[in-house]
Amino acid sequence: MPPLHLLDLPNEVIRDVVSLLPVKDVKAVRYCCRRLSDAASAFLYRSLYVSCHDPNLMVFEMVSDNPLLLGGVQELIIDDTTVSPVLLNRRLYQQLSSQDGFWKDRKTPYFPRDEDDSWDNEGRTWSPAATDQMHQLLVWAYENHHQNRLANSDVAALWAALPGMTSLRSLVLTNRTADDCPAEGAQSKHNSSPVVREWRKMGEALRERLPFPPRVDWWVPLEDDQHEGDEVFEPDWLLDGASHYMTPNEDDQFSHHEQDDDGLARSDDGNDDAQELALVHTQAENQAALPSNQTPLPLSTRLLRRESRGLRIAIEVLRNPTMMHRLTQFRVDASLDTLADVQTPGLSMRIFDFVAPPFVNQLSTAFSKMFLTSFAVVLSNGRENEAGQAILDQRQFSSVLASMHCLRHLMLEAHGMAVVGAIPERFTFPELRTAEFACGLIARPELRRFLRRHRNTLQHLRLLYCSVDDDEPSWSDLVQDILRLKTMGHTNLRTAVMISGYETVPFTGCGRNRSKTSPPPEEPVYSWTMGVNEDVVECPIEQLGHKALPRLPEP
Repeated sequence: MPPLHLLDLPNEVIRDVVSLLPVKDVKAVRYCCRRLSDAASAFLYRSLYVSCHDPNLMVFEMVSDNPLLLGGVQELIIDDTTVSPVLLNRRLYQQLSSQDGFWKDRKTPYFPRDEDDSWDNEGRTWSPAATDQMHQLLVWAYENHHQNRLANSDVAALWAALPGMTSLRSLVLTNRTADDCPAEGAQSKHNSSPVVREWRKMGEALRERLPFPPRVDWWVPLEDDQHEGDEVFEPDWLLDGASHYMTPNEDDQFSHHEQDDDGLARSDDGNDDAQELALVHTQAENQAALPSNQTPLPLSTRLLRRESRGLRIAIEVLRNPTMMHRLTQFRVDASLDTLADVQTPGLSMRIFDFVAPPFVNQLSTAFSKMFLTSFAVVLSNGRENEAGQAILDQRQFSSVLASMHCLRHLMLEAHGMAVVGAIPERFTFPELRTAEFACGLIARPELRRFLRRHRNTLQHLRLLYCSVDDDEPSWSDLVQDILRLKTMGHTNLRTAVMISGYETVPFTGCGRNRSKTSPPPEEPVYSWTMGVNEDVVECPIEQLGHKALPRLPEP
């Protein structure tokens, strides 16, 4: 059979061919002819970001104005990040960047090729503060952010575009930053917003990360229950650490606040004494860049706390009658950038509290009317497990899970909480295929009951950075439970993996950013893969959920 010219093929075949191309090639194909342009347009913006940042909003509106582009959007990503207005002042921006601790990752490539890849070349001289070029990019990205936020410009653009998103299947809520650099999902290497893409592009060109990428803290626990009332759930509420410590007045001097006002963390040992975050000290080589009377600032100057604006927008999308029939996936891509190791990434567990606005009822109602097949969520527990666990025990979050009757893939990351126990005890997902539990507490009886209830459907199980929550915790016993259930035919798992399992309960931190509290030196951390290991094995150092000291050589 003689070869066919591409244009001699049916439109369906052309679309299938174009769907396999990378985005840069899709752009090139669109310039060939009208027919190829129409076929390729549907694959140009498979993921579309909406936020209050001007560049993101402009691209969103541009796509919305083109039905061919808008009709190809398969994933809508709500970028909830924001920026402190203080940083728009060039002098304050440079003063803050010159202090040690606020730009600690500047020498690390965004996506290093290997472990030895570094921008810190021998003999390189690093500038004492961020440059005007860097500040110009920040102003370009965020100059009108807060005007757009107060005017709800992003929400208005989103409502106008939703009817045209005929291919939309996935909704994502994220607070990831340009510095997160995940392997997949929102703000990854091949799926990033216009702002993050330009941010990293300049960083790659300058061979140093830019300071102060847009960010937001969904929950930062404060001392004495400061800002813990209903006002934090208002859509325009924002707690800005930089504005608290810095004032762009006539002389550009810092405001002076007592360090005692900064109660953003507790100690790792579990007591109630406030742990003062380390003050940021000016590097000696940077002294010339600062006024002689500059006050060293705490790391909480980076604080940008806002709990529910992004979630409110996501809920309204989920409740849209048209979207209920289109969306099949909902995911929370949480930033791993926390102010201190005692804090954990993810949505505030407080949004599932009885005293919070009716987020639970809204989510449960929306999910119950959808054919939701994939659900992934990350929950922050504040500063200690009692706070989040008490809310989890109210079973509000459990009612949200129980509303998903068509779920096939579940990823639940609940820091320091009963992660398997969050699922209602007598509830079964009729079609569940994959379950992943991370950074939580696993009780052996709860896991056994979960596996038995899902024996007919569950094929894949992953346990990451979890602790065994038993009187005599033992990962070996838990692994034997799984193998025994499989031998008895009470589970039909094809794969089961456990990575970085702890037998004590780490008091703080998250395993994904390796900030968990280190266990006692004599206590091993385990891993296990079904079909490869008969019993647990010691976890490799590179997979640990905490920062481990290098081992001393054998004598």
